[in-house]
Amino acid sequence: MSSFNKEGTCLCKKTKYIAHGEAIMSALCHCKACSRAVGMSPVHLILLKPSEGSEDVLDVKEGEIKVVHGMGKMRHAICTDCGVCIYQYPEGAGFKAFFPTNFHIENGVSGLLPAEMLPTMHVNYENRHFDWSDSLPKFKCFPGGERMDNAGIVIPQEE
Repeated sequence: MSSFNKEGTCLCKKTKYIAHGEAIMSALCHCKACSRAVGMSPVHLILLKPSEGSEDVLDVKEGEIKVVHGMGKMRHAICTDCGVCIYQYPEGAGFKAFFPTNFHIENGVSGLLPAEMLPTMHVNYENRHFDWSDSLPKFKCFPGGERMDNAGIVIPQEE
């Protein structure tokens, strides 16, 4: 993907931040940890890792964020006032996964995501709640691993 720099807020707008870094993936995640944390599946996530020379991908401008434990090694960073999740990550990961709906994308009429924020794949597709009939690649787990068709059947890899 590419360099990323977007302003975002929580629901109550008391926590304001800038997410920045290298976007490594924009995906629809079907894993159980994501689905249970937000009460739906899939969850659209944009994964950011720090740019060279930077230690983090988040600058909090106003408000406070606290990290809470999720399913297994999953951690969720939430606004201390309204409880909206700002980002999440598996403990020890070199990235943070942000929710695009928290970025300033609305123009008063449309909430459509700009092209650079659209999902480019499905991950953890084996955990889907139902089949998706779209043209995005579907990974059983993550990129580099087995791919699946829309019906969840593993696509044999060519040798």
